[in-house]
Amino acid sequence: MGIHEDAEKVLGNIDIMILAIKATGGYKMRKRFRLSDREIDKLCATSEPAIRQMAVSLIVAEAMLQESPPSIHPRGEEYLQRRAECMAELVKK
Repeated sequence: MGIHEDAEKVLGNIDIMILAIKATGGYKMRKRFRLSDREIDKLCATSEPAIRQMAVSLIVAEAMLQESPPSIHPRGEEYLQRRAECMAELVKK
């Protein structure tokens, strides 16, 4: 299974988890927040993409850790590039 397939599978699972969280939240959970409904919706709208980005970042990092590095140089730039490519590929689908 390739990195894109892994990412799609994980993001599908994240979507299910987010739906489950929303379904169990309801009015009782919203009362705990000292935010308006609009502010909570805005928080959810910014949190969901961040959670998805974290999942993709983790998948890319784990894939890179299983590979031997090309040299002794840090791979930070490669990681950022590969993560961006993975996100772009997922957006296309």
